Amino acid sequence: MTGDCGILYPALGETGVQRTGPRRPDNVKKTRTNQEAKQMRDHQSGATFIGMLVIVAILGLGLYGAIRLVPLYMEFMAVARALDQTAKEAAGSRTSPGELRSSLDRRWTIEDITSLQPKEVEIRRSGNGYSMRAWYRAEAPFIGNVSLVVDFDKTVDVNQ
Repeated sequence: MTGDCGILYPALGETGVQRTGPRRPDNVKKTRTNQEAKQMRDHQSGATFIGMLVIVAILGLGLYGAIRLVPLYMEFMAVARALDQTAKEAAGSRTSPGELRSSLDRRWTIEDITSLQPKEVEIRRSGNGYSMRAWYRAEAPFIGNVSLVVDFDKTVDVNQ
Protein backbone atom coordinates (compact mmCIF):
# COMPACT_ATOMS: atom_id res chain seq x y z
CA MET A 1 0.00 0.00 0.00
CA THR A 2 1.40 3.39 -0.87
CA GLY A 3 0.54 6.77 0.60
CA ASP A 4 0.06 10.13 -1.11
CA CYS A 5 3.78 10.86 -1.12
CA GLY A 6 4.72 7.56 -2.67
CA ILE A 7 5.93 6.12 0.68
CA LEU A 8 5.44 2.41 1.18
CA TYR A 9 3.58 1.55 4.42
CA PRO A 10 3.48 -1.97 5.92
CA ALA A 11 0.33 -3.91 5.14
CA LEU A 12 -2.49 -3.67 7.64
CA GLY A 13 -4.22 -6.78 8.91
CA GLU A 14 -7.89 -7.50 8.48
CA THR A 15 -8.68 -5.77 11.80
CA GLY A 16 -6.77 -2.68 10.88
CA VAL A 17 -3.94 -3.53 13.30
CA GLN A 18 -0.46 -3.39 11.95
CA ARG A 19 1.24 -6.82 11.78
CA THR A 20 4.86 -7.39 12.62
CA GLY A 21 6.99 -10.39 11.75
CA PRO A 22 6.24 -13.14 9.27
CA ARG A 23 2.70 -14.27 8.69
CA ARG A 24 1.78 -17.53 10.49
CA PRO A 25 0.32 -20.23 8.26
CA ASP A 26 -3.30 -21.16 9.00
CA ASN A 27 -2.46 -24.80 9.88
CA VAL A 28 -0.19 -23.89 12.84
CA LYS A 29 -1.90 -24.06 16.27
CA LYS A 30 -1.89 -20.93 18.29
CA THR A 31 -0.54 -21.04 21.85
CA ARG A 32 -2.90 -21.50 24.78
CA THR A 33 -3.94 -18.56 26.85
CA ASN A 34 -3.38 -18.52 30.60
CA GLN A 35 -7.01 -19.38 31.26
CA GLU A 36 -6.91 -22.36 28.89
CA ALA A 37 -3.67 -23.59 30.49
CA LYS A 38 -5.21 -23.34 33.97
CA GLN A 39 -8.27 -25.29 32.85
CA MET A 40 -6.01 -27.98 31.37
CA ARG A 41 -3.99 -28.24 34.62
CA ASP A 42 -7.19 -28.49 36.66
CA HIS A 43 -8.47 -31.21 34.36
CA GLN A 44 -5.22 -33.22 34.45
CA SER A 45 -4.45 -33.05 38.17
CA GLY A 46 -4.42 -36.26 40.23
CA ALA A 47 -3.85 -39.90 39.39
CA THR A 48 -5.79 -41.78 36.79
CA PHE A 49 -7.88 -44.82 37.61
CA ILE A 50 -5.40 -47.13 35.88
CA GLY A 51 -2.51 -45.54 37.78
CA MET A 52 -4.29 -46.06 41.08
CA LEU A 53 -5.13 -49.65 40.07
CA VAL A 54 -1.44 -50.39 39.40
CA ILE A 55 -0.43 -48.93 42.77
CA VAL A 56 -3.10 -50.96 44.60
CA ALA A 57 -2.02 -54.14 42.75
CA ILE A 58 1.64 -53.67 43.74
CA LEU A 59 0.74 -52.98 47.37
CA GLY A 60 -1.63 -55.98 47.35
CA LEU A 61 1.10 -58.33 46.09
CA GLY A 62 3.50 -57.04 48.76
CA LEU A 63 0.90 -57.54 51.48
CA TYR A 64 0.06 -61.02 50.20
CA GLY A 65 3.77 -61.94 50.23
CA ALA A 66 4.13 -60.69 53.80
CA ILE A 67 1.08 -62.71 54.87
CA ARG A 68 2.61 -65.84 53.31
CA LEU A 69 5.96 -65.26 55.08
CA VAL A 70 4.66 -64.56 58.61
CA PRO A 71 4.07 -68.27 59.48
CA LEU A 72 7.62 -69.14 58.38
CA TYR A 73 9.12 -66.49 60.65
CA MET A 74 6.83 -67.49 63.53
CA GLU A 75 8.06 -71.08 63.22
CA PHE A 76 11.69 -69.90 63.14
CA MET A 77 11.08 -67.97 66.36
CA ALA A 78 9.73 -71.18 67.89
CA VAL A 79 12.88 -73.06 66.76
CA ALA A 80 15.13 -70.35 68.20
CA ARG A 81 13.15 -70.36 71.46
CA ALA A 82 13.40 -74.18 71.72
CA LEU A 83 17.17 -74.06 71.15
CA ASP A 84 17.63 -71.31 73.74
CA GLN A 85 15.47 -73.09 76.33
CA THR A 86 17.30 -76.39 75.77
CA ALA A 87 20.66 -74.65 76.17
CA LYS A 88 19.49 -72.89 79.34
CA GLU A 89 18.13 -76.15 80.77
CA ALA A 90 21.37 -78.04 80.06
CA ALA A 91 23.72 -75.27 81.22
CA GLY A 92 26.02 -76.24 84.09
CA SER A 93 25.23 -79.98 83.99
CA ARG A 94 26.83 -82.90 82.17
CA THR A 95 24.70 -83.70 79.12
CA SER A 96 25.11 -85.72 75.96
CA PRO A 97 23.96 -85.06 72.40
CA GLY A 98 21.21 -87.68 72.88
CA GLU A 99 19.81 -85.84 75.91
CA LEU A 100 19.90 -82.57 73.99
CA ARG A 101 18.03 -84.17 71.08
CA SER A 102 15.38 -85.66 73.34
CA SER A 103 14.88 -82.26 75.00
CA LEU A 104 14.58 -80.66 71.55
CA ASP A 105 12.11 -83.38 70.49
CA ARG A 106 9.82 -82.56 73.43
CA ARG A 107 9.94 -78.86 72.61
CA TRP A 108 9.35 -79.56 68.90
CA THR A 109 6.19 -81.48 69.80
CA ILE A 110 4.90 -78.71 72.08
CA GLU A 111 5.69 -75.92 69.59
CA ASP A 112 4.41 -77.96 66.57
CA ILE A 113 7.52 -77.34 64.49
CA THR A 114 7.34 -79.11 61.11
CA SER A 115 9.97 -77.46 58.88
CA LEU A 116 12.86 -79.07 60.75
CA GLN A 117 13.19 -82.29 62.70
CA PRO A 118 15.27 -82.51 65.92
CA LYS A 119 17.54 -85.09 64.27
CA GLU A 120 18.43 -82.45 61.63
CA VAL A 121 19.85 -80.12 64.29
CA GLU A 122 23.63 -80.30 64.15
CA ILE A 123 25.16 -80.89 67.60
CA ARG A 124 28.96 -80.62 67.85
CA ARG A 125 31.44 -80.65 70.66
CA SER A 126 32.88 -77.17 71.21
CA GLY A 127 35.24 -76.16 74.00
CA ASN A 128 33.72 -77.16 77.32
CA GLY A 129 30.24 -77.94 75.96
CA TYR A 130 28.24 -78.37 72.79
CA SER A 131 27.09 -76.20 69.95
CA MET A 132 23.61 -76.71 68.47
CA ARG A 133 22.99 -75.35 64.98
CA ALA A 134 19.64 -75.34 63.21
CA TRP A 135 20.03 -74.41 59.56
CA TYR A 136 17.12 -74.96 57.21
CA ARG A 137 15.28 -73.58 54.21
CA ALA A 138 11.56 -72.88 54.41
CA GLU A 139 9.34 -72.39 51.38
CA ALA A 140 5.89 -70.84 51.03
CA PRO A 141 3.83 -70.98 47.83
CA PHE A 142 3.11 -67.52 46.43
CA ILE A 143 1.26 -67.41 43.11
CA GLY A 144 0.99 -70.33 40.69
CA ASN A 145 4.38 -71.99 40.43
CA VAL A 146 6.19 -69.08 42.15
CA SER A 147 7.30 -69.66 45.75
CA LEU A 148 8.94 -67.57 48.45
CA VAL A 149 12.06 -69.17 49.94
CA VAL A 150 13.73 -68.15 53.21
CA ASP A 151 16.96 -69.53 54.75
CA PHE A 152 17.16 -69.65 58.54
CA ASP A 153 20.27 -70.25 60.65
CA LYS A 154 20.48 -70.27 64.44
CA THR A 155 23.41 -71.44 66.57
CA VAL A 156 23.33 -71.82 70.34
CA ASP A 157 26.22 -72.80 72.64
CA VAL A 158 25.56 -75.13 75.56
CA ASN A 159 28.14 -74.60 78.32
CA GLN A 160 28.71 -77.42 80.81
